[in-house]
Amino acid sequence: MIQKRRQEGRMAEWNEEQEKKVYTQTFLGLVQSVAAAGMAQLGKLANPITGKVERDLEQAQSSIAMLEMLKKKTEGNLDTDETTVLDTVLTNLRLNFVDEATKDDLSKGQETEKDKEEAKEKDDSSEQG
Repeated sequence: MIQKRRQEGRMAEWNEEQEKKVYTQTFLGLVQSVAAAGMAQLGKLANPITGKVERDLEQAQSSIAMLEMLKKKTEGNLDTDETTVLDTVLTNLRLNFVDEATKDDLSKGQETEKDKEEAKEKDDSSEQG
């Protein structure tokens, strides 16, 4: 009887360990999946469906927000590895988002300067004509 209880106790421990491993793998898979979608939305990876590099900063921002929410909701319940992966993925996505948003700002600034130059040229030519 005692031996049977010990076996059941070991089996329960083994099941808990296995369950924890499965949950960790599933959690990390979810984080990596959202991260890959975010990188594709940032134009850093090809869209797996179309094979094309596409950028959608609004969608990328949603992916980042989803991971931030996941971090907040799981706070205190993650092990060290899970926390490290989630923090690393968030930092990577945020930095790449800033990089892409800055590119947009710079190109808009260049377009504005170009528009100003073209407008000035038109004014100059109309004054001469």
